[in-house]
Amino acid sequence: PTAVSRAVRVEDLGLEHMVQRRGTPRADRSIRDQPISLGGRVFEHGIGTRSISEFAIDVRGRATRFEATVALDDAVAKGVGSVTFEVWADDVLAAASGLMKPGDAPRKLSANLKGAHVLTLLVDDGGDTSNDDEVAWADATIYLAPGAATPAPYIAPAEAAPRIAAPRSARTP
Repeated sequence: PTAVSRAVRVEDLGLEHMVQRRGTPRADRSIRDQPISLGGRVFEHGIGTRSISEFAIDVRGRATRFEATVALDDAVAKGVGSVTFEVWADDVLAAASGLMKPGDAPRKLSANLKGAHVLTLLVDDGGDTSNDDEVAWADATIYLAPGAATPAPYIAPAEAAPRIAAPRSARTP
């Protein structure tokens, strides 16, 4: 039998390690706790968030691809927000939405993750404030190589404590 690759929804990885400037990211809901709605289409799965937000995921070098549909949520269709979505594979920009404003059509992002260890999903504020920057990573999915372990939120290793000078021994006269 041939080994089968599998897909993992990003919201199923747990969002407690996703960082966002204000509020709390939501699994399968908009930031306003409503269904995710982009370009008039309701999405059952995804992450509702706002700028500036970041989610780093340890894909352990065993993911093949990331895909999502991104946009500002329809709740802010006449708002003043602007954002950019970026997908990073390790330290390389793998996909980007370009500047998006309320009412813009959703964009499909697809990124090659072959060999990458850390996937980072970033939403920036488009160069202005984060007002009305209510967005979603709809249908955000990581595709894994056959036999790959499930990804997990990436937790940066703790930095070593700074070296402090050793105490001076008692001085001799």
